[in-house]
Amino acid sequence: MVDSGCHAGLRHKGLLEGEHLGAKDYDVTLGEHADMTGDAAYLVFPATMKFQVHGKQVTQSGAVFTVALRQVPAGWRIASWAWAKGAASVS
Repeated sequence: MVDSGCHAGLRHKGLLEGEHLGAKDYDVTLGEHADMTGDAAYLVFPATMKFQVHGKQVTQSGAVFTVALRQVPAGWRIASWAWAKGAASVS
C-alpha cells in the first residue's frame, strides 16, 4: 500500500525527471468514474495533460489515470495506481 508521503515522493521524482528532459508547466484535467464496494474503491479518471517541452506545447489527450483504494482504520489509502498515456500532439 502506498501512503500519501510515498505518493508525493513519486510525483516529485516524476516532475524532476520531466524537468531534466525540459518539460514544465504541467496541467492535468481529470474526468471521473468510481466504483465502491465495502472497503475497496476503484477510480478511473480520463485525463488530458498539457505541458511544455523546450518551449513547445504538448497536449496528451486520451490518457487514463486509474487508482485502487482500500479503506483502513486511519482512512482511505492508495493500494495501486496506473497512468496510461494518450496520444500526444505538439504545437
